[in-house]
Amino acid sequence: MGDYFLRVDNVRIFTGRPSRQKPPVFFLIGIVCLCAMAQVAVARRPKLPRGANRRRLKPIKVVDHVVTKRIDREAVRQADERRERRGGPFRFAIPRKVMITPWTDGTWEDLDDQMRLWRLHITCPGAVTVNLGFSRYCMPPGGSMYIYTAEGDDMLGPFTEDDNKKHGQLWTPVIHSDDVIVEVIVPASQAELLELELTSINHGYRGFRRDGKGVTGLGDSGNCNVNVACPEGDEWCDQIRSVAVFSFGGTYQCTGVLVNNTAQDDTPYFLTAYHCISNPSQATSMVIYWNYQSSTCEGTYGSNGQNQSGAIFRAGYADSDFVLVQLDDEPSMVFDVYYSGWDHSNTAPASAVGIHHPSGDVKKISFEDDPLSITSYLDDPIPSDGTHLKVDDWDLGTTEHVSSGSPIFDPNKHIVGLLHGGWASCYNDESDWYGRIYASWTGGGTTATRLSDWLDPNGISGTSLDGKEPGTDMDDLEFFSKHWLENNCNDIAGDETNWCFGTDLTRNGRVDLADFADVAARWLK
Repeated sequence: MGDYFLRVDNVRIFTGRPSRQKPPVFFLIGIVCLCAMAQVAVARRPKLPRGANRRRLKPIKVVDHVVTKRIDREAVRQADERRERRGGPFRFAIPRKVMITPWTDGTWEDLDDQMRLWRLHITCPGAVTVNLGFSRYCMPPGGSMYIYTAEGDDMLGPFTEDDNKKHGQLWTPVIHSDDVIVEVIVPASQAELLELELTSINHGYRGFRRDGKGVTGLGDSGNCNVNVACPEGDEWCDQIRSVAVFSFGGTYQCTGVLVNNTAQDDTPYFLTAYHCISNPSQATSMVIYWNYQSSTCEGTYGSNGQNQSGAIFRAGYADSDFVLVQLDDEPSMVFDVYYSGWDHSNTAPASAVGIHHPSGDVKKISFEDDPLSITSYLDDPIPSDGTHLKVDDWDLGTTEHVSSGSPIFDPNKHIVGLLHGGWASCYNDESDWYGRIYASWTGGGTTATRLSDWLDPNGISGTSLDGKEPGTDMDDLEFFSKHWLENNCNDIAGDETNWCFGTDLTRNGRVDLADFADVAARWLK
C-alpha cells in the first residue's frame, strides 16, 4: 500500500497513508531475470552514451520530485528503546511505502533516436542515508540504472540486466545524502520492457555516517570494544574476512558469517540469527556489507562500498536461533572474503572469540578466556535444553545490538554458535548466549529446519570442517580488472590507447579487459 503525496508543480510531498488500492502490475515478456552483482559506491555521475550531453538535459529542478515526510526523532528514539528492550533487531531507517514506476512517475527524455533517459528526484529531509527497495526490478538488455546524490559526490551503479533475479526484486545499499536522483538509461527499442517498481524509500537516521572523506563510521559502540585491526585480531585475520554486517527490509541491521560446506564448492552460504531473518521475503531484501572495518586499531571509520544484494532462504530454527541463507551471488574476488569452518560436536569450548558489528559500528573482536557452558537461552538450569552456549562474562570486548547473528569461534577457529542475545555491555559483567551449531545441526528434523543437509551434502563422518579461501574463475578476474581499471586508469577499457596495458595480449584487435584478465590468470597460476 502506498502513501499520499501532495503535488505542487512537479514536486510530490508525502502526507500519509492512502486508502487501499490495488497497485498496477507490470509483466515482462522474453527476459529471464536471474542474477545480481555487487555494487560499489564511487564519486561521479553516470556517463551518458556517446554523443549525449548532460548539459542539454532538463535541469533537476523540473524533474519529477518526491519529498517524503520528516521523521519524528523523539518518537523514533522511544520506539527503538522499546524494541531493543524486547530483543528486536537494530533499526537504522524508517520505510516510506510508495508505488512508483517509470510509467506513472518520473521524467522521460530522449537522448537521441536510439536511447532514452528516465529520472526521478527523491528527497528525504534530514536523512543521514537513503536506500531504496524495488519490489520489481528487471532491466532489459543494454539498459542501466544509477542512483546518485544531487550534489554528485556519491553514486551507486550501474545496475544492469546482470542484476535481474529470479525473485524479481532489488534492494540497494545506502547512499550518503537526503537528496538523490534515480536515473535509468535504456535503448528506445527496449524501453517498454523495463520493469521497475519502487515500493520503499528508506529514510536512514543512524548508522553508516560519513566523515567527509568518502568513508563512513559510527564510533557509537562502547569504548571497551576492540577493532579487528588491533594486534589482538592478528591471529584471526581469515575469520574476520568471513564476517559482515547486513541490512534487511532497508530498515534493520544484524551481523552474519560466510560459511564453508563439505563440498567445498564456494556455495555462498551465510549464517545469521533467526530473530533477524525468519522468512524468504526478509532474505530477498538483504544487503551484505563486506569489510566494513577500520584499517587502524584506534579508527572509527571504514568503507561500506563493498556490498552485494539479495539472498535465498534455505533453513531456520527458532529454538537455536539460526538461519542459513544462500547469497544470490558469490562475493566478488575484490572483496577478499573467507569461508569459515564449523564444529557441531556436543562439547563446550575452553575459550572463545566473537567477531561482530556492535551497534552497527566498524567490525570488532571480543575474547572469552574461560570455558563456555551448555545451557538454555538466557538461563543455565541443570539440566538445560542444550540449545545454547553461555559466555559468562567477556574478558576483552563485549557485544551490543547488531552483534546479533554474529559467530563465536572455538580455539580451533571453528564456528560453534551464533549470537542470540544477552545482557553483556562495556559497563557490566553480564552474560551472552549463542545458539549452538550442535543444536542447529539437526534442528527441527527437516531440510528446512536443520543445517546438516546444507553444510554437509557429502555426509562426512567427522563433526568439524576447516575454513577455506574462495576459488577463482574468469568472471571474478573480469570483475576485478574492471574495478581496478575504473579506479587506477585514465581511460576506460576498450580504448586502444589505454596506457594501463599497451599490449593486445589476447589479439582481439584492441587493448581491453581481456588482456588484464589474461595477465591476472597467468599470475595466479
